Amino acid sequence: MEYLPNFTFGESVTNTAESYNISFFLEHGQINATTSEEYVYFLQMLATCAVVCPIILSIFLILGLIGNGLVIGIICTSKHLRTRPNILFLNLAISDLFFLLICIPLQAAYYGKKYDLFIGEGLCKFFKYSIFVTTGVGGYSLATIGVFRCIAISKPMHSARFLTKWRVTLTCGIIWVIMCVVNAPVALHYTEHGYRSCQPVFEHRYQEAYFVASTTAIDVFLPITVSLIASTCIVQALRKHQMSMNDLGENQGMEQSKKNSKRLLVLLGTVTVLFVVCWVPFTILTICSYLRVTPKGITYVVIATIAQMLAFSNSCLNPIVYNFVSREFQIGFRQTCGARKGHGTPARQFLHGTSTKLTNLRKCNVTESPP
Repeated sequence: MEYLPNFTFGESVTNTAESYNISFFLEHGQINATTSEEYVYFLQMLATCAVVCPIILSIFLILGLIGNGLVIGIICTSKHLRTRPNILFLNLAISDLFFLLICIPLQAAYYGKKYDLFIGEGLCKFFKYSIFVTTGVGGYSLATIGVFRCIAISKPMHSARFLTKWRVTLTCGIIWVIMCVVNAPVALHYTEHGYRSCQPVFEHRYQEAYFVASTTAIDVFLPITVSLIASTCIVQALRKHQMSMNDLGENQGMEQSKKNSKRLLVLLGTVTVLFVVCWVPFTILTICSYLRVTPKGITYVVIATIAQMLAFSNSCLNPIVYNFVSREFQIGFRQTCGARKGHGTPARQFLHGTSTKLTNLRKCNVTESPP
């Protein structure tokens, strides 16, 4: 999703703007470089990013590979975890893993080479295309979880017949197909022709408008909006169910369904908020860049770099959220790491060796029924 203009410099600060290969950046009004001192600041920033950013991205890669690998492993191997919502969380983990394997190494290479890197037209397009597709798949997986759960609460009999695991799996495939098709025209605009890094090039203003609309509104803002609406509907449905339970008396089945819905709502809400925090700043900066209202000079470079690091961190943070928010994932992580089935504590407690909480957990029923 990188619409923001990249920047590269040459080695000597006394050379012209063309020698620094910043003519593209200058054309877009991001740098007011009138003195050699301006180049010194940019060279220092570039040198810092060339060291720090690859290290940060490497940490994201390691954590993300381990975390998402565990999520995929425990859902695929644990029958009680293959619920309908978890199939969509599995789809999210697969998209995160794909993003980590393709996008982060290439982005780290760009930073390490100070954006003076030629990877070829095909890989350039595939690199950017992968960012757009995986971001959209992740967002719509979260939105679908909310919509399906809302249907399951409001129309439980209908959802039990219609929302089967097979149909949920089919929905995951449909999400991938739609995101691949929607973002295909966007990827075609990326090229290395005329620049030493992968850049979007537009012949007409309407092409640029579609580019920004698809990578911001379709890939990010629309799934966020759907998730918020679905979460609101779930909260309202839970309140209605609570009123019904108060009128009709206690019902063990309804009470358990309510607990499951609340746990899923907390997990979904936390992951959605994380998606918003990570991707919205970069998305807003993309829109500002299209409108030509971004800050100038070093300020822009700092903001753009931080926004990009924040966006790229999302794929490694989701498994951490699962561990700290979902009890079923805590136990799945613990069992995968070698603890005896049915014993021990969730991951945080296991690491701290809290024997008191160990005893309490053994007395609890930790199995969650499918929604």
